Amino acid sequence: MKKVFILVLFLFMVGLNGLAIADKADDLRVLMTDARGALDAMQVEESIEFCDKAIELDPNFAEGYANRAIAKATKEDFDGALVDAKKAIELDPDSPKIHFAYYVRAAIALDQAAEPDKALEYINKAIALKDDDPFSYELRASIYEKLGNTELAEKDYAKSESVAQP
Repeated sequence: MKKVFILVLFLFMVGLNGLAIADKADDLRVLMTDARGALDAMQVEESIEFCDKAIELDPNFAEGYANRAIAKATKEDFDGALVDAKKAIELDPDSPKIHFAYYVRAAIALDQAAEPDKALEYINKAIALKDDDPFSYELRASIYEKLGNTELAEKDYAKSESVAQP
């Protein structure tokens, strides 16, 4: 009888742990939905707070770092955005979505830092991962302009318009 009780207690505890994991995943999903919604409404600080809460809940949650990188880049905290983007890649090195976000953010930061050659290197990596993003082509076009290559800039502006059309 004692063995049955211990087995039932063990199964109950395992079940509670499973529920806690499910609750945590639900909480993370809600926090990321709220973070994206806040960012869409240009409530950047609020978006960062939602990401902070997700990272506090799970310090190994790559999506939290990736979304916080986007929010930080939006408020032009490019150094902070790069730190978060690197952490997201460290936590989930096989995620094309996270790599794409990192490369775009790195290109923006390098472009802002007046390093167009390095910015071009990163935006090319982003486009290699996702060739249907109009913003990436527009950013690369502006980098080409800074480098004095108007022909390639015009091609990328046209490409940006063509991929933006449904």
